[in-house]
Amino acid sequence: MEEKTYSMPRIGEKAPEFKAVTTQGDINFPGDYKGSWVILFSHPA
Repeated sequence: MEEKTYSMPRIGEKAPEFKAVTTQGDINFPGDYKGSWVILFSHPA
């Protein structure tokens, strides 16, 4: 399995593509939200 390294996006930069498991089900970003405005909130683990 290949490990990828990501850096923190800066304000105004495009967010990277990712998949995540949430309490509301799996998401595929940005594919699931194409054509919509999205605000992402995150917190440290």
